Amino acid sequence: GQDLRYALRLLVGNPGFALVALLTMALGIGANTAIFSVIDTVLLRPAPVEDIEALAVVWETDRNTSTTREPASLPDFLDYEQRSQRVEAIAAFAGSEVNYTPEAGETIRLQALSVTDELLPMLGVRPLLGRGFTAEEARAGGPAVAVLSEGLWTRAFGRDPSVVGRAVRLDDQMVTVIGIMARGSDFGVFQILSAADYSRAFADRGARAAVDIWLPLQHTAQTMPRSTHPIFMVARLRGSVAQAQEELGAIAADLERAYPENAARGIFVEPLATVVFGPVRPALLVL
Repeated sequence: GQDLRYALRLLVGNPGFALVALLTMALGIGANTAIFSVIDTVLLRPAPVEDIEALAVVWETDRNTSTTREPASLPDFLDYEQRSQRVEAIAAFAGSEVNYTPEAGETIRLQALSVTDELLPMLGVRPLLGRGFTAEEARAGGPAVAVLSEGLWTRAFGRDPSVVGRAVRLDDQMVTVIGIMARGSDFGVFQILSAADYSRAFADRGARAAVDIWLPLQHTAQTMPRSTHPIFMVARLRGSVAQAQEELGAIAADLERAYPENAARGIFVEPLATVVFGPVRPALLVL
């Protein structure tokens, strides 16, 4: 008690020093709280996907250009999916932009993600309302369906649950809404697109763009031939990254021998956590 009273008398007797001390403490505590909040959100809290340590991005490489983070062709993805034994599941997606025309009002440009039916179940991501895609819907010529993001559902439909089952106009086609995805369900998508050597889609805008709408990837080897590379692959591994690299690398070598379009192309298996957190982790830890 005596020490506190003495300290208060000193502070009252020197108000300039007292003000500087209080501001210094306030700024220090505020800055530490803010930085810890960011680190807690980005690095410490569990990722919104199941078992992120078992997830990996499967890039293609090109020895001619020395690039190591290239997207793949759809035929290559199908070959990896069918032939791999050390990968528990492998899924694909491609970014694009589509036009949504409401019943009243101007057309809105949306950021879209076309996905195979395995992607959302493999990540352990479940719709907030409705359901995800079936294998039939993800085939060429399948039903015209879509899953809205929670953000788009809020902005364009006022969180009306009856939008599930309703048809909306996308690129002059009527598409049935089958579900609503919660915020954060596109975890890692922006980072994967941003890290790619090309085909970055809406990530090229430079903003941390979120996915507005999910669509089934309804393409074939004819509409997306082996000479084109718009597909991003994500895998859930059975074993280690090194084991997946060895097996998928051997498949890539077989494809290189079999198809002229695959000349000089290889595989690079990279942990999803490295792609998502790698660019920011050192800076955040320093802060």
